[in-house]
Amino acid sequence: MQNNSNYIEVINPNYDRGHFRFALFDFDGTLSLIREGWQKIMKGYFLEELEKAPDARQEGDAALRACIDELVDGLTGKQTIYQCIALAEEIARRGGTPEDPQVYKDEYSRRLMEEISGRIRGLEDGAIDPLSLTVPGGDRILPALREHDVNIF
Repeated sequence: MQNNSNYIEVINPNYDRGHFRFALFDFDGTLSLIREGWQKIMKGYFLEELEKAPDARQEGDAALRACIDELVDGLTGKQTIYQCIALAEEIARRGGTPEDPQVYKDEYSRRLMEEISGRIRGLEDGAIDPLSLTVPGGDRILPALREHDVNIF
């Protein structure tokens, strides 16, 4: 790959390109880095919860971490509640009595907000340049899409 920020790698040159009418961004992680590090927070918290299950102690730390990695990574891109549902299932599988998945989601959200609140404040008060919390190139892709009459959602 070339060392050029305007370079786009074309995987299939036979695919008809350039006729896009719509672009869909989920924003979080696609353009924004405000919540960067969310996986570390979620995995750490979920591991704490999984370790409380009675049969979890028999598996060992490496196996529990692998379980959490697979759970979180495998459901990334879906709503957070699905990761919390999967956590509850893993806790039950290990002889624990899980909380309602919404409880896990609320606690994860609290921990995440605690971690990123400084970023949000910095953006609000102008202490942090928004581009520093934008995926590199994100500031150029949106105007380019608009220029080509692509509807952005």
